[in-house]
Amino acid sequence: MMICSGLQYFAIPRNLASSGTIVWKEVDEGWIRYDSNSGSTQLLTPLARFVIDLLDANTRMHSLADIVDAVLDAEPNANRKECEIEVDTVLKILSSHQLIQKDQP
Repeated sequence: MMICSGLQYFAIPRNLASSGTIVWKEVDEGWIRYDSNSGSTQLLTPLARFVIDLLDANTRMHSLADIVDAVLDAEPNANRKECEIEVDTVLKILSSHQLIQKDQP
């Protein structure tokens, strides 16, 4: 699997609720949130929620390495290589569903 480290990721402003906040609810399968813009309810893994929260909290773009570092700060016992693979997979899924946006610098 090739991980493309040149991409930068950032939040898509339209995913923010009109109040500027997203309301999350924890369920057995992960986290759910309602996207008022699309009218859909989304079920996300804890890692996907972490990534979205990280990107929503900051307007700057984040690289894969930035996001992996943030995950490892939250979970210091995690294996870096496995974390890179999981974060890369989550970023691809979130961007393909237009929950985040990617851009090459």
